[in-house]
Amino acid sequence: MPDSIEDKLPIINNKESNIVNGSKLKKKILVVGDWIVDDYWVIGDHRSPKSVRTGQMHHRALHTKHASIRAFCGAGRTASLLSQAIGDDGQPLFEIIGLGIWAKNDTDSLISMFVPENTIDVNPYHLNKEKRTPPNNVHLINLGMFLEKKGEKIDYATTRVIRSYHRSGQNVRQLQRLDWELPAKYKNDKDKLPEWVQDVKVLNKKLTQYLKDIVPDFNDIDAVVIKDLGKGDIESDYKMVIN
Repeated sequence: MPDSIEDKLPIINNKESNIVNGSKLKKKILVVGDWIVDDYWVIGDHRSPKSVRTGQMHHRALHTKHASIRAFCGAGRTASLLSQAIGDDGQPLFEIIGLGIWAKNDTDSLISMFVPENTIDVNPYHLNKEKRTPPNNVHLINLGMFLEKKGEKIDYATTRVIRSYHRSGQNVRQLQRLDWELPAKYKNDKDKLPEWVQDVKVLNKKLTQYLKDIVPDFNDIDAVVIKDLGKGDIESDYKMVIN
């Protein structure tokens, strides 16, 4: 798997990108919005007489070693479902271009998640994760790399959600939800909702040039899908980005 695409700015040629070469895909879909990665943990009561500092509750994971506990939510889930649509010829129906904000070095890991088999064995039983083969019809663009201004540092990250489900016998209930989410730096003037982008015109100019360099025939987008979960990636003025 190649290094993260952010390390190849400002120009990435076709050979270095994930765009399919030599194979014409039927539709090109731009998916814009809030990208979230969910973990689903199934836990049970842990009865260990030797454990210390157990707090008020002591649980253990009930997953197998090869369990798949990670999945897309938000715009990622929408993009993932579209990327897996297959035509009569056995080829993907859509070429996916994803636009959102996540941690700088997570682009390759997110692309890898578009292949369901790549999420197998990716769980806390392992510290080292082997590199997986990415799909050839998905390309992700991290808006975070366009956010920083001269003299101003902006922290952005991958939004994660951990959902814990407690199992006792045949009964399973959701115990809690834990969000790892950095708040957006700004709020819009109209309704004070969170937003990551202040100057949409400047971002639009940078993004347009970048897309021309990295995505062949970007102007031939067939459809745009917006998934807004109120995390600040999408707001009224910011939709100029997709024009």
